[in-house]
Amino acid sequence: MAINGRVATVQGWENAEDLKPGDRLLDESGRAVPVLSVETRMADSTCYALTFRDGTSITADGDHRWPVREYNGKYRDVVASSEQLAQAGVTHFRPLTTGRTKAAKGDVARWRTGATPALDLPATALPLPPYLLGYWLGDGDSDGPRITIADDDIPSLDE
Repeated sequence: MAINGRVATVQGWENAEDLKPGDRLLDESGRAVPVLSVETRMADSTCYALTFRDGTSITADGDHRWPVREYNGKYRDVVASSEQLAQAGVTHFRPLTTGRTKAAKGDVARWRTGATPALDLPATALPLPPYLLGYWLGDGDSDGPRITIADDDIPSLDE
């Protein structure tokens, strides 16, 4: 990861360069895990920009390891470094077939990351009940703390 990258911690997003042993990050399973050590990379370390389907991207060191699904004719779960991902390429050529099959498209994405898991954090007091927040986002006013509802909706807000 780029030393100036941002990482998810239990307190929110932090700069990677500010991490120290004992800080708690969110792992790939959404659990809080402690930072065991901090390694300083040399300035000339090769980094790669990885861009995901949703348009977000991250700059990662060539040695950073990723749990991914690789398509090479069929899917298999692997752990690959950023450098290995770059060397293998973004797509896999699949021989075309005729008709209405998946193989009617020649190139397929070679790599897939797993789905983002739900966070597994301790319960905490929230400023609003989650149902009310959803209601506000769906039927609220953007210029103030107001919700437009019908009389029939009032009992569902009494929680």
